[in-house]
Amino acid sequence: MVRRNTNRSHPSKQKAALEAEGVSLARTRRVKLKELIQTSPQQALAMAIPWEIRQKLPAPVVAQLERPISGRGDFRCPCRFRFRDRPRHCPAPDLTHGETF
Repeated sequence: MVRRNTNRSHPSKQKAALEAEGVSLARTRRVKLKELIQTSPQQALAMAIPWEIRQKLPAPVVAQLERPISGRGDFRCPCRFRFRDRPRHCPAPDLTHGETF
């Protein structure tokens, strides 16, 4: 006779529950991290999720985490000048591929 443990959830139900909990925790983390960025940016950077861990998390959880970026930006302000009595706009080059941070 095979005994079944009826107190155990089905593995897929457990996985779904864990994933939902992970999403909830990641959302809470996101709010707290946003506050920390304003008060202590260095500490916020130190709390970044390592790549090795990110790769093991479910996609819905990762979607709630900070997104790592790498690149250079342009902090110059666009300027306006007059050329032959016509206003000209001199936009800064877009080095972020259209994204604003």
